[in-house]
Amino acid sequence: MGWVRYANRSRNSSVREYNLKSTRIYIRFRGRARFGGITSSEYRYSTNSAGSFVFAMKNLAKKGRGLNSFINRFKPRYYDRR
Repeated sequence: MGWVRYANRSRNSSVREYNLKSTRIYIRFRGRARFGGITSSEYRYSTNSAGSFVFAMKNLAKKGRGLNSFINRFKPRYYDRR
């Protein structure tokens, strides 16, 4: 599966898009560049870094609601950030 635009049903999420793999989820967040441009941050969460949180995050990503809140609440460890 490639990158999928996050549905953002609550309309207030920082999640922009996601990419699902069997034991990983990649998430791109919205961001603002210093001089008004738009940029994004990409995080990779795996079962090795975030454990079973990855499966909950994948379900929330598919639903298009609650992913950003889940990450802010439980703060799962990410494998890396770009």
